[in-house]
Amino acid sequence: MFKRCICFQYKPNNTIKLTFKSAHQLINNPTHFTENSNSIIDVIIVKHTHNVIYSFVSEPILPALTIYHCPIACVLKIAKLKTNNYKRHIWLYDKGDYDEYVTLQHSMDEQCNPQTYETQIQNAQNT
Repeated sequence: MFKRCICFQYKPNNTIKLTFKSAHQLINNPTHFTENSNSIIDVIIVKHTHNVIYSFVSEPILPALTIYHCPIACVLKIAKLKTNNYKRHIWLYDKGDYDEYVTLQHSMDEQCNPQTYETQIQNAQNT
């Protein structure tokens, strides 16, 4: 990580260059214009410049005005990892043995019957 150290460098044409420790400012052209001045009010700061494809200051949205602002843009080269957020389980209902399922269900019902438990306990006590 880089420390939060910002240095302002004033240039003769009233633009400001920001310098972060181990980071770089991409926008160096003015983004805000008035009748008498222009300045950089929008910045893009990155740590790794090799991930930047290009950055630029666009044309003003409403250039007929006396005071106007130019939007900025940056295109980054970032790989998106393909991740699977879920595991799919496919149930093959047409291949199920439903007769066996019903038989197992009946045997489970008989084993869980409270009367069956009482009988088993009595038989265990008598032996």
